[in-house]
Amino acid sequence: MVKVIHASVEAFYRALEVLMVICITVMLIMVFGNVVLRLFFNTGIDLSEEIPRFAFVWMTFIGAIVGMRHRAHLGVDIVTKMLPLAGESLLGDQPIGHAGVLFLHSLWHLASARDH
Repeated sequence: MVKVIHASVEAFYRALEVLMVICITVMLIMVFGNVVLRLFFNTGIDLSEEIPRFAFVWMTFIGAIVGMRHRAHLGVDIVTKMLPLAGESLLGDQPIGHAGVLFLHSLWHLASARDH
């Protein structure tokens, strides 16, 4: 059962990676094709700006999911890198949790200030 779940998760992430490749291919073809059409034929594709923008946005969203899977997100680790190895492993991902709590606290104050 665990192998089936693991295989389906891997297939899901593989499908997301393929979808990212499709998005960047669509962006490349649409932009390059529109440049060629405008340069040589004095015409263009009507949706040549919206479709690449749409593909770029979705590629960004999907890339965030795939990046989270590979733990490849950019992070601010100035404080944790200054600590010795024991302190760094002790903190772990706590700064992320503290940032989340700060965000929720600020959101709560913003929502309550809006009610008054």
